[in-house]
Amino acid sequence: MDRYDNGASALRAHLSRVVLVLVVAGVLPWLTRSSFAFSYSGGNSVIVTVMMAGIETDTDGDGLSDSLEAKLGTDPVNPDTDGDGIDDAWEVENGLNPNDATDADKDYDGDGLSNTEEYSANSSPYETDTDADGFSDAVEAARGTDPANFSSQPESAVIGDVNCDGNVDATDVQLVTNGALGLATPVPVNVNRVGGVNALDIQVVINAAIGG
Repeated sequence: MDRYDNGASALRAHLSRVVLVLVVAGVLPWLTRSSFAFSYSGGNSVIVTVMMAGIETDTDGDGLSDSLEAKLGTDPVNPDTDGDGIDDAWEVENGLNPNDATDADKDYDGDGLSNTEEYSANSSPYETDTDADGFSDAVEAARGTDPANFSSQPESAVIGDVNCDGNVDATDVQLVTNGALGLATPVPVNVNRVGGVNALDIQVVINAAIGG
């Protein structure tokens, strides 16, 4: 257990509400939406309000306390202040602006999903592969699997169908070729799962594509 876990346990055990100003550049893994509300005050400073059940009022039930909403300038009786279809708490937690509806259609990580689609899929708007399973969030969303769950992955019964669309075609050949060249791919391309991606994998996919 790291120092953040210890700190969180101590806060939950001894304090009903505390505001911490932490200068951090990365993720604080002990924070969960059910227990915390987040606000970003600029730069790398993160203000964390610890909300204990029954202590902080959350009139609209969006996961942000009314007092924090006042600081953020959001509407404490409307869970989606800017009306963009994404609730305020998710926007704040994921670095979006709950007062700006235009960020809903943006794709900050360039994975092919808008922020609205990332919200619907519960994937990260700043990670192309939220669950790090090798399949991009966009591929998982298209195939109906959960991009935020490592154990939920697209599958295909067709050998060589690396993008799991039910067919082996030029797209699959190109993906495996890119992988063999060391380029990033949105799906796993080690077809034979032996060693690295190489000419053997490419040949398997080509044979499947031409029915060989």
